Amino acid sequence: MRLFLFLEFSLFTCLENGFRVNGLSDGSEHSIYKQKSPYRGRVSTQDRKTKIRRKKKCTIKGDARSDLGPVDTRKLREAVTLNAMMNHLQALQTIADSTIEVNRAIGTEGYDKSRDYVAAKARAAGYKVSLQEFDTNFFFLLNPPPTFSMVSPNSKEFTYTGIEDEETGFTFVPFCGNGTVTGKIQAVDLVVPATAVPSSTSGCEDSDFTSFVPGNIALIQRGTCKYAIKVENAIKAGAIAIILFNEGQVGRTGVLLATLFDFVEGGDEIPVIFTSYDIGVELVEALKSQDVTVRVSVNALKENIITANVIAETKGGSKDSIVVVSAHLDSFYNGPGINTNGSGSSAILEIAIQMAKSKKVPKNRVQFVWFAAKEDGLLGSFNFIDEYLLDKEMGGDETIALSLNFATLASPNAGRFVSYDTEIENPAGSRSLAKLFEDYYDSKGLEWEYEAPGLRLRTDYLPFYEQDIPGAGIFSGSEALKTVEQVAKYGGLAGGAFDECYHESCDDIENINNEFLKESAEAAAHAVMTVANVDLECFLAENEEPTLFVSQVAKNTAVQHSRGEVLN
Repeated sequence: MRLFLFLEFSLFTCLENGFRVNGLSDGSEHSIYKQKSPYRGRVSTQDRKTKIRRKKKCTIKGDARSDLGPVDTRKLREAVTLNAMMNHLQALQTIADSTIEVNRAIGTEGYDKSRDYVAAKARAAGYKVSLQEFDTNFFFLLNPPPTFSMVSPNSKEFTYTGIEDEETGFTFVPFCGNGTVTGKIQAVDLVVPATAVPSSTSGCEDSDFTSFVPGNIALIQRGTCKYAIKVENAIKAGAIAIILFNEGQVGRTGVLLATLFDFVEGGDEIPVIFTSYDIGVELVEALKSQDVTVRVSVNALKENIITANVIAETKGGSKDSIVVVSAHLDSFYNGPGINTNGSGSSAILEIAIQMAKSKKVPKNRVQFVWFAAKEDGLLGSFNFIDEYLLDKEMGGDETIALSLNFATLASPNAGRFVSYDTEIENPAGSRSLAKLFEDYYDSKGLEWEYEAPGLRLRTDYLPFYEQDIPGAGIFSGSEALKTVEQVAKYGGLAGGAFDECYHESCDDIENINNEFLKESAEAAAHAVMTVANVDLECFLAENEEPTLFVSQVAKNTAVQHSRGEVLN
């Protein structure tokens, strides 16, 4: 009998041996894993049908009735009501509550029911709806639960926990091997007691294993390189199991939920567990006077599953300038995910429904997309782009002009973050899209700031960025701590997380900030209605990138890593 479904953890949490944030490691390398594809590779902007006019002047014909910008968006903004979005969120909450796992993660009944709910609503509104299926691997923990014990010189059972940051105990590492192993532990280049700041390179280099005895169990400390590197090095050295333990600094002592996924060579052949710092120290102390034998047992199963993105497409609009409006539909495995990302999903769903009710045929075709498996490494959005590139390769005549992505719109201790990266070369047109949100907030007298550099490339926008497709979006913050300066802008609690329930079981219907949900949805509706109905060649060319540094950076510099820890 299955004890519970254990999903693939967030790619950026688990591959990087560092902060519990999306995409950051303890070291200097901030690269992220991208699945290989025969269709993927960054293309030139010149290859797109919708080109950005840099020299030729063009004028956008405006709507005299509009209170902001070239398109009158007021009716849509007013039609997207808080009550309607809360009804969608309650439906998602009810779906999660009806499942054993109480979540909406891929591979579960919760996700499948969420997918069907969104598809049915979009179909009823008159959209052409399709389910874009793709396969991925899924990890199941079976009965009995994992065990870890000291066999000699003393007999002791350690406590299993599935809760992150538990001060003492151990957990298993998903996509590790199955079985029960007994053997002597061998320390690998440890730093105990821990230094004041992260410094351990335990297991990071082949030379750490020069004296390692094949057939032993490797005891490795968290530190400055990726877990994947540590595990691969230990396997190459002949370890029959691996015990990872936390490094020991403040905030780095408890149990950490990490995963290997299935691209660590040999990772699925031996058991791998993660323990709190105190257990690691206890084993180190025992090793000072004698050999220590332990037993590690993991009973699990890896399966291939099929999941699906939901795509709802307008029946009118140019196929040469398709607007993609997206949000990820899946939750993290820990809970129902009503803010992350039921909020974004419900907002674009209600925008789609109200756009259809208006009976206005958009100038540009709009695809509303609810991505699956964002929490598993942007799998849904990468699959979406792969299918698009394959279609182009086969002679398809549809062209994506831009991407608007919405995630975590209603955090309890919210901020206003515009998704635009001030430190990279953005695809041409991104500036105009970001300015849609900036101008909207400015028109309402609302403070805002940019997400910290690099963040957008850790979201479902990344696959679009790789193809030089411009994009933007908004976000209200997650587990990062709100600064005093941000409290002055947005109110709320200084030193508290934007969302204390981010990726936790308490991310439920009670976790929604109603004011920010409505405000964010109105900003999103304004942006969607605008790009759906303008000449995109002219619109995307309106604002050249250099204007960013002249007029906006000084005013709205991103102070903090809004999806995680401070960047600088």
